[in-house]
Amino acid sequence: MSDEKARDAEISGAVAGGADVDEEERALREAQGAVVEMSNQKRRDIAAIVNKVVHKFGGPDTVFSLIADGKPITHLARDMGITSLEFYAWAEKTPERRRGLAHARELAAHRLAEQGLEIVDTATPQTANLANIQSKYRQWLAGKWNQQAYGEQKQQIAVQVNMNQAHLMASRVVDHVHAVNDENNTVDAAPHNG
Repeated sequence: MSDEKARDAEISGAVAGGADVDEEERALREAQGAVVEMSNQKRRDIAAIVNKVVHKFGGPDTVFSLIADGKPITHLARDMGITSLEFYAWAEKTPERRRGLAHARELAAHRLAEQGLEIVDTATPQTANLANIQSKYRQWLAGKWNQQAYGEQKQQIAVQVNMNQAHLMASRVVDHVHAVNDENNTVDAAPHNG
């Protein structure tokens, strides 16, 4: 009997241990859910703060005007007391802001092109290499921000194949090959005097 009681106690302990594992898994899932909720709440809080900061700074129109005038977003964000990552999160939040940022960058591309020209025009022989690098970077960035005005235009090559013409040409080649083969296979019936 004592062996049987020991086994029962062992089984009861294992079952109770299993209950502890289930309880731990449930507690872990609850903790993970709480962390996710805190993270989501923190993001909402940050988004609300950034929105207030942008409006305090003059609103989206002012911010996008500064970007269009060539102010880098890292400098703008620093001036507003936020990170550039927070600014991008704010700008990507609504379709209207996304369009505003895209339009501001299209306009900023013109400023970049002008800056490139100023850099090249004021270069000296000693600064020519640096001026070339600075100008080319601005040109590249302008092409990214305003593809239509400054991007590399890909040339399209039109190819037209006339199948009737191709068939006629192939037919002529085949006829020519047959004619050559016929000439090579013709046996001269005339005796050779040698």
